[in-house]
Amino acid sequence: MSHQVGQVCVAIGGMAPCQILPFHDDIWGVEMHDRVDRRGAEQAARPFQKLKKPLRVFSDMKLFDTPETVTRRMEPHVQAGVDLITVHATGETKMLRAAMEAAKGSKTKVLAVIRLTSQSPDTQVVTKNLDFAAEAGVDGIVIPVPYIEIFKLLHGGTSWDPLIVAAGIRREEDPVHEHKMTGTPKQAGFWGVHLLVIGRPITRAIDKSAALRNIRCEIVEGMCEGGHHVTAVA
Repeated sequence: MSHQVGQVCVAIGGMAPCQILPFHDDIWGVEMHDRVDRRGAEQAARPFQKLKKPLRVFSDMKLFDTPETVTRRMEPHVQAGVDLITVHATGETKMLRAAMEAAKGSKTKVLAVIRLTSQSPDTQVVTKNLDFAAEAGVDGIVIPVPYIEIFKLLHGGTSWDPLIVAAGIRREEDPVHEHKMTGTPKQAGFWGVHLLVIGRPITRAIDKSAALRNIRCEIVEGMCEGGHHVTAVA
């Protein structure tokens, strides 16, 4: 499977669809979890899916429960046609496979959260969670930028070719907030991250479009240094 490197997904928080329009054409889609919690998957996703140019929706629910419960909790997101949904890799292979089975035949792709950026670094846990994700054959992983090299060393070149998603993206001048493991846009581009999930550095900027442009310039710089093909935003 071929994935495009360097796409940006905006973690919108409480932003409305009309607030996305100034930079609508320059992003992959939107990430939401608070909005889904308040309104349910379908009502949260629909306004973004109904735009003149529909935006893809990332439902960052970080599901973690018994396989049977995860299967049930997947249903409304699959029915709403969300593009991506997260499940904690610490739930191990059986739970991850249940999520994959629940999404089978739909457009929804399952991402395994390998380690939260708000957690302390732990290579042993990351290695184990990557193994669970590989065994389940999940569609993608959410992984802190500092651990992408380990992923590539352990699983690069295998038949498992997941979408690589990274959060905790901060420019050098940005506050890190609650994140203990961050990566710059340039680092993410260098390591070939397919989808960068970025919230406050864009949504709290006075000029959001300019902030996004600056971030994209850094991504492209990293991609060039990492030897990745630079293309337009999908």
